[in-house]
Amino acid sequence: LSKGAVFHPTREDLNRFLYREPASADIYARVEKKNMIWVDSHDSKLESATKIVDVVGHTPRFMLEVGTFTGESAVTTWGPLVAAVGGVLLCIDTWLGDVSNLMHFGEQHQLHMKTQHGYPMLYRTFLERVVANGLSKSVFPLPMSPIAAARLLAHLPWKIDAVYLNSAGREGEIFLELFSYYQVIRTGGVLV
Repeated sequence: LSKGAVFHPTREDLNRFLYREPASADIYARVEKKNMIWVDSHDSKLESATKIVDVVGHTPRFMLEVGTFTGESAVTTWGPLVAAVGGVLLCIDTWLGDVSNLMHFGEQHQLHMKTQHGYPMLYRTFLERVVANGLSKSVFPLPMSPIAAARLLAHLPWKIDAVYLNSAGREGEIFLELFSYYQVIRTGGVLV
């Protein structure tokens, strides 16, 4: 894929390049809409969203959320933000959790991570949450590690307006991720 002109990718572009599906494909087609009740355990990100719009000069048309977990921020803040302008939120995560999940949840780890045969089912939880919140036209998953995804994005001619970096948060890892995503964000973009 040649770099060429830089542009904001659409859901059709994501379907063609990331999922190798026809442009009109719906990756959420087989995800059942469930009635889900979620308790927001994080502080509101609305203030950050307002600041992003102020700095970028417009609502982001293409934004990344790095470290999505179950999709709380994606469905409560960033997804609705980009959806309002017909934009796209690309959520990057392995959906496997990390060592802090195991340490924090202890014996409740399997229940919280929804493991089956030792494998976390958080990706499915994320997909169900996106569908339940009516955001399947603007929120898309990229199941990769943050560094691998940044390397991939560096080769694409996509104009990234904003990056919400919320992954593992370990000192060494966060430095590499900050550096990697700084390299792919557009001039004048925002890294939160």
